[in-house]
Amino acid sequence: MARILVTGSAGFMGSWVARALKDRGHRVFGADSMVGGRNTVVGVPLLVGDLDDNSFARHVVDATKPEILVHMASDPREGASWYRVDSVARNNHGAFSSILEACLRRGLEKLCLFSSMVVYGAQLPPFTEDMTPQPAYPYGVNKAAMELLARQVARAFGLQWVIIRPQN
Repeated sequence: MARILVTGSAGFMGSWVARALKDRGHRVFGADSMVGGRNTVVGVPLLVGDLDDNSFARHVVDATKPEILVHMASDPREGASWYRVDSVARNNHGAFSSILEACLRRGLEKLCLFSSMVVYGAQLPPFTEDMTPQPAYPYGVNKAAMELLARQVARAFGLQWVIIRPQN
């Protein structure tokens, strides 16, 4: 079974994903700042800290040696992102780029990025994956940038990848 790192594993969705992967027999590790979530999962070791801190991100990866990264860590305040532009950028794009770089140094094989439907912005549904992102909030701009980074890095490093866009 695979070694999987779930960032944001103490959040509502992250805890469900971490538990489901563990229940399927994978070796799952979690990382979370514990700012927005408190849902620890029995049997999933949790490293607590800020993934935007490069040294913490490297520590997490050195301790867990993931083959797969499931990145769910996020500052999900969509509308409030207008008033927390820097915080949202650090906790979304900054944390993702930091943990992704650390994982790439250790030979990451697969990447699963949880983005958001907010990348579609004010476009009218139904949404399709081939629609050009038109985010309307700083939060959406960060998520769109994370998606672009994920695609480019996956191509450059030959990673298998998927992006999931749930609604907050």
